[in-house]
Formats: sequence, C-alpha cells, structure tokens
Amino acid sequence: MQVTVISPNGLQELSGGGLYLRSLVQGLAEAAPVRAVRVLSKRMTGASAGYRHPQIQQIEFAKNRLLDVAARVLLRPTFLGLYHRAIARHCADADVVFLHNTRCGGIMRMLRARYPDKKFVMVSDNVEADLHDQRSAGKSGLRRLLAGIESHAVRGAEACCRSADALTFITRTDAELYARMFGPVTRQAVLPITVKAPDAGVQAAAPTRPTVLFTGHFGFPPNVDSLRIFVRVAQAVNQGRAEHERIAFVAAGANLGKLALDDAPGLTCHDSPSVAQMDLLFRSATAYLAPVKWGSGMKTKVAEALSYSLAVVALPNAGVGYEALQEDATLSRALDVVGDEADLPTRTLACLQHAPSDSRAIAWQAYSQFYSTASQARRLEAILKQLGA
Repeated sequence: MQVTVISPNGLQELSGGGLYLRSLVQGLAEAAPVRAVRVLSKRMTGASAGYRHPQIQQIEFAKNRLLDVAARVLLRPTFLGLYHRAIARHCADADVVFLHNTRCGGIMRMLRARYPDKKFVMVSDNVEADLHDQRSAGKSGLRRLLAGIESHAVRGAEACCRSADALTFITRTDAELYARMFGPVTRQAVLPITVKAPDAGVQAAAPTRPTVLFTGHFGFPPNVDSLRIFVRVAQAVNQGRAEHERIAFVAAGANLGKLALDDAPGLTCHDSPSVAQMDLLFRSATAYLAPVKWGSGMKTKVAEALSYSLAVVALPNAGVGYEALQEDATLSRALDVVGDEADLPTRTLACLQHAPSDSRAIAWQAYSQFYSTASQARRLEAILKQLGA
C-alpha cells in the first residue's frame, strides 16, 4: 500500500506540530500493510533539515512570509493551498492520503474531486478554529478584521473535514469540541502523541538518592508557572530534612537560566541542556513530576517520561490525552493524576516509596502499550483496515 501524508509542518520541525507529524509518519512506516510513505511537507533548512528513513520519501514545499501573505489574500488557511497542483500530482499513485492538520480541509476537498476512488484520513492535532479564536482574542481595528476573515477561512476548511473517510483527534476532548462546533463525525479515532524509545545502548549511573525530574521550554508561560509549582513541591518535601536525606529535584530546559526562582533545598537547575545531556537527566531520574495547570493539548513530556520508564505524578491538565492509561486497571499506576496542587508533595513521596524496579516496569509497559511508535502503528493499522484499504 502506498500512503501519502500532507502536512503544513516539517518532519524535523521542533514544534508540537512537527512532533505529531513524526509520530504519524513513523507509525505509518511501521504499519503492516504500508509499503511506502511519501510526505509532502514544509521545507526545513539548517540543523532542522535532513530527516531520513528507508520507507519515507520526502517532498518539501517552501514557506516564507510572502507565501503566507499570498495564502491569506486568497483565503487559503495554509500556505500549502498555493501548491495544490503539485500536491495533486504527487497523490496520483497513493492508495490512502493522510492530511495532517484540519487547515488542509480545502485541499482534501480538491483531491477528493480529482480522485474520488481514493481514501482520505484527516488527522487533527488541534481544533484549529477554536485555537485561532483564542489567539485572536483582544485584537482590535484592522487586526480584528483580518483575524475575522482568516477565522472564516479556517472554519470553512475545518468543516470540510467531516467528509473525510476517517477523522482522528489527538485527544477525546478535541473530538468532543469538534463535534460541538461542526457536528458529529461518522468515523473517528483518537491518535495520541507517541515518542520513540530512547537508545537502549546508552547507560547512566544510578542516582545516589531519589531524583524527581521536570523538563520543558521555559519561554512558554505554562511551563514557567509549572516550574514555580515544582520549586514549591521541592521546598515542602525537603523541609526539615538533613542534607543527606533530601530528595533531589532537577529542572531542565531552554531559557531556564533567565528565570528568577525561589531557593529550595535539593533543587538543581540545568539551563538549555544538549540533547545528550537531557537524555542522561532522564536516565538518572527516579520519577517525573508534571505540575502543569494550564495550556492546551496533550503534554508530550508525560509520554517522554514513560519512555524512560519513569512513573509520573501530574496535575489534571498534564493528564489530558492520557485517559486510556488512566482507565487501565493495572498500568494506571504509572500516572498518578493529582486533583489538588496541595497534595503534590505527599503524592510525590508516595511515588518514590514504590519499589524502583516495579515502578520502572509498570511505566515501560504503559509506554509500550499506549505511547510507543509500535502502538501508533497498531492504531493506524486498525484505521486502514476499517477503510478497507
């Protein structure tokens, strides 16, 4: 089976959209009926270029400010709308076409008219109309007018997605929101974020004391607020403990050094660690704390922690998208969702008191079953089977 994937993101793009595109493409490459995957996506340059996989063919389209302006003038919610002829040509030999991002709804409508016998799957990683409205709030004058025009184009594209042969969402919450905004969907599924397993050949020294990790990009306001909660948990857990009895709390991520933080016993901060350094921090941790109170979408950091066999303690916002794990009678122990921030210190200590080998085994099983590339391949195989592809 030949599959074509269309996305406004780049395969090596360092963004939520780029990560989700890789999750989709890697899953398709491992799906049993798929012979080859062709990806039509944004051209990446510099350090972000050069994605390689034996089953994946890349065809990239340039994006720049001029093309963005042209797309808006022509009421096309994605720059890919300017390449509709080339896109149609590259889809000619595809059995199934996956379109990543509901802004591509108009492109799907064009392709369906040209290729009525092909199957089309729309893959949503956000309800784009709702996201656009949130970003446009507070604008006035000409900016408000332009935002309103773009909102109309985005809603039109997103409404087209109901005609896809299958429509997938990153979370159940998004599926419910889309149905409220645009009406029920006949055939839908949830495709959560998945991440590749870390390199099994890399070893790290076992921690000399229990270590709780939190990571993120600290130019992002929800992560900044989460870091301050992380510091307060460290203060509460280590209050009154002798130095040799303290739990280690480790925070790491870009822009961390720009923040002024309260002192906390046992707290260590790593500003903008390299990929290799971040890998070692995960391998050296005992548990992961995700005290995220706000922000949209599924938090990748939770899946990443599970991939390193780390049990996770999280606030409810960080648990969004992980409902399947929370509902599993056995594996739900890998993710403790805490309703009240005040309970985080005691629940973090409770997590650390479990036998490390048992905690790691449960976390790895949870990752393997729900958030690994193999698990995504299984979901995609089920969708393709339902389509009769």
